[in-house]
Amino acid sequence: GWQQIEIRRYRQELTRSGTFDQLTGCLNGKVFTSMVDRRAARPVGPRSGAFLVIHPQHLASINLRFGLEWGDEALRLIASAIRSAVRKDDLIGRLGTSMF
Repeated sequence: GWQQIEIRRYRQELTRSGTFDQLTGCLNGKVFTSMVDRRAARPVGPRSGAFLVIHPQHLASINLRFGLEWGDEALRLIASAIRSAVRKDDLIGRLGTSMF
């Protein structure tokens, strides 16, 4: 019994780590791209929406001036701001080291 529970927990952790970016909690680039492709390929229903790419240009200077920890905190804050401004079912992905 306990072994099955432990195995299930490990599988959930693996799925989560393979799906979400650990730093920001956003979908990782591969999963995000795949989900966008699937939504775009839906044969029925309304197909409308928007695609917004956010690239914080001064992130490198934050990292150089204040250190990587501050750059990581900036990324977390950006992800949090995006998450608070979109609908629950909208997709948010981290496409690269500093692009959402």
